[in-house]
Amino acid sequence: MTIFLISLLLLFWDLGKNTLTNWDEALLAAVARGGGIWNGERWWYEPPLITWVLGLMSQVNLGEWWLRSFGTVAALVLVMAVYKRAGAMAAIVLLSTIEFLFRARQINVDIPLSLWLFLAITYKSGFFLGLAAMTKRMSWLLAVPALVWVLRKKNWQKELALFLVIALPWHVFSYLKYGQEFIDKYLLGFTVGKLTSVNPVTGNSALFYVTALRHGLVALLKVQPVYLIFVATYLVGLSFAPLKASWYMLPIYPVLAVIIGSFLADLFKKRLWLGIVLAIVIAGFNLLKWRQEWLVPQTTAHQASLAREAKGLTQTGDMIYLDDDYLPVAVFYSQRQIVPLRFNRGDRFAESLELPNGSLVMTNQETIGNLNLRVKNTETIKQVNDLLLVQVK
Repeated sequence: MTIFLISLLLLFWDLGKNTLTNWDEALLAAVARGGGIWNGERWWYEPPLITWVLGLMSQVNLGEWWLRSFGTVAALVLVMAVYKRAGAMAAIVLLSTIEFLFRARQINVDIPLSLWLFLAITYKSGFFLGLAAMTKRMSWLLAVPALVWVLRKKNWQKELALFLVIALPWHVFSYLKYGQEFIDKYLLGFTVGKLTSVNPVTGNSALFYVTALRHGLVALLKVQPVYLIFVATYLVGLSFAPLKASWYMLPIYPVLAVIIGSFLADLFKKRLWLGIVLAIVIAGFNLLKWRQEWLVPQTTAHQASLAREAKGLTQTGDMIYLDDDYLPVAVFYSQRQIVPLRFNRGDRFAESLELPNGSLVMTNQETIGNLNLRVKNTETIKQVNDLLLVQVK
């Protein structure tokens, strides 16, 4: 009960305080509200399980707390699953992992994916692997070696059948209904394309994920082989993929928490209370030291406010132009189709731009001069901090 209450506090405290952030949060929420349509186009970036769930939830409420709560509940279930598997110290280790807490308090696909994969390898379940395949494109493949290991002497045919029942229908239906669009955008564009692309910010160093584990400890003593196989396969698979991001490692954090928690429990088996106190002290220090990194900051309040203002001045079906780089937030809070004129404030364009009279453009003080060079005449009708809503005359 204590672990459950601590988890509730860390995960749900002030969960709905801030507006949705760019990119994943506002993007997924907008896709869910649009029934699979993102800013006027069909969305193929990920399988649809999470947007399906969020879509059902958005029929009840579009509030930030409510929309974030699904992923946060998934994180809570994951903490309790780790606790059930390896005890209090393992749960404390997971709760003190900064990246886990940060993502657990946001809308994304990585926290539910981590839950499905942990349950899949822990309970030898093709059903949960199928849910993982419906959550994120190819990440579930990295759990297959571990699952094959634990099912080598079991009824693997049944688990394979469960996996196919969950994962296959949507893929087959999408191919039959959308044909080449499904192949070009989902399979080739966002699946193969993501496997071969490089993030210019993080680079493609094979040691990226080793460095990214700086907030955690790794102990590999007296561990079940399935967990070692999973961690090794996941780290090697991610390391060889050109595209790097620290949150891609989220599925291994629960497993590492089990490994570390089991090690500590064995180390302090004669004085378990002492091990738990030590884990709490270390976790408390970790959470306080990096509190600004797991408490999601308010970064989009002004953007959301301006987008709501633009919504009030337009009708359903109208398009709004965006001369800035907060496309997902603009789409979600305006509930209109947004036409991006550019994505970054530093971009400069000299060519003229023809916009219909009466069009609304969301821009900012930094680049309004460049916009006025491209558009004949504009009038500022609303200012929020350094952001501007202007109308083409």
